[in-house]
Amino acid sequence: IKEKGFNSVRIPIRWSNHAQHNSPYTIDTRFFERVDQVLAQALRNGLAVVINIHHYDEMNGNPDGHLLRLLGLWRQIGERYKDRPANVLFEIFNEPNGNFNRDKWNAAIPQIIRAIRESNPNRTLIVMSAEWGNYYTLDSLRLPANDQNIIVSIHYYDPHFFTHQGADWVGAEFQTRGVVWPGPPPQKVEPAGGVWGVEWAKNFFIKYNTVQGPENPASPQTMEGHFNKMEQWSKANNRPINIGEFGAFNKADMESRKRWTAAVVRNVVAKGFSSHYWEFCSTFGVYNDATGQWNGLEKILVE
Repeated sequence: IKEKGFNSVRIPIRWSNHAQHNSPYTIDTRFFERVDQVLAQALRNGLAVVINIHHYDEMNGNPDGHLLRLLGLWRQIGERYKDRPANVLFEIFNEPNGNFNRDKWNAAIPQIIRAIRESNPNRTLIVMSAEWGNYYTLDSLRLPANDQNIIVSIHYYDPHFFTHQGADWVGAEFQTRGVVWPGPPPQKVEPAGGVWGVEWAKNFFIKYNTVQGPENPASPQTMEGHFNKMEQWSKANNRPINIGEFGAFNKADMESRKRWTAAVVRNVVAKGFSSHYWEFCSTFGVYNDATGQWNGLEKILVE
């Protein structure tokens, strides 16, 4: 990763599967040691590191019932890594969604930050917007005014009909294959059956297949408009932005993936944001761990 020109890594960590369910919510020692190894390896290679709490699904389902456990996890994580260098950043929670709605998220943010600040008063933190880290929920995000050492994270996958086409963990409306980027396609794409029962999905494909130019929902101009909104919020609130995830699933054609990725990178650079691509060597990845081959997306990401 370092040799290819990247300067940071974001490490998604599912702490909730390796900790007690009752107070004091003790994290398994062997799991901590594994995280220690990964963190040390990244630092030895001169990479900045983001560690987070990832895939804590129970928190999204029952935020009131799991908040104390989440705080307990962060107190342990903070204490263990309080002496790590400043280029280790803590992302307080990945993709709040479901019952962990805007109001619950805004209420939890200061409590999580206080728990971390007990041991890490000067650590740079990353806090994402609500509803999976979407840019359109930025206006509802509430951060402690007295804590300026916070980066705001957005996860960018628009349009999902392109970036998530054929993925087995999303709904039937995202199962249309052959969606290219940008739109409109050279030949009309016939939407999968699941689209027709979802009004907004149906409307997307009508416009995607027919509208030329900037008004197409899969146009470079549409993407630029999204980044303009992020930039406006960032400047108005004096908060830096990190595009904490972006990527396209491997069911999309590679040339479209390259064009889309290049367009995101151009917007990130133009706005002065930082970014982390999702992800390294799985279904969105840039590297084939079995063959040891890169797929070309890495060249776009570090240009």
